[in-house]
Amino acid sequence: MYIPKNFAIHELVGPDLFNKYSVTTTLWLAFDQYALMALQALRERYGSIIVNNWKSGGTRKESGLREMTTTTGAALSQHKFGRAFDILFMGNVTPEQVRQEMKSLDLFDRDCRQETDPKYRTFDYINCIEWYDNGKPISWFHFDTRNDRGPNNSIKVVNV
Repeated sequence: MYIPKNFAIHELVGPDLFNKYSVTTTLWLAFDQYALMALQALRERYGSIIVNNWKSGGTRKESGLREMTTTTGAALSQHKFGRAFDILFMGNVTPEQVRQEMKSLDLFDRDCRQETDPKYRTFDYINCIEWYDNGKPISWFHFDTRNDRGPNNSIKVVNV
């Protein structure tokens, strides 16, 4: 089982799931290991990240694993399968800057996993990102490890 070194389980699940399971190992098993590896890689490259912050009094509680019964997002959202995160970067980087960096690395047209340069390694496990909502860039960085990629095995880009 993979557990990212810079995240506690309460940061990745909502309060209901957290309180329902007293053994956190059970909750870690609900996540796709590649989604967790991608989350850790983004943390190592860009610094501190917020997924959920409900435990410290914040409002974010469904930006990681979502319960199947939630009305947040799509009926078969990747969040419900432990394969998606909506994150905020805490340093001097914005979600739009990360998306633009990915674009400059040509990650939406070719398979980054074939590259040997370390600057591509951060994105190895990301299969899809969300970029726009009604024509405007979203204010968070959504990525997932769905069983689907873009053209030429590139990272797929979808709209909210």
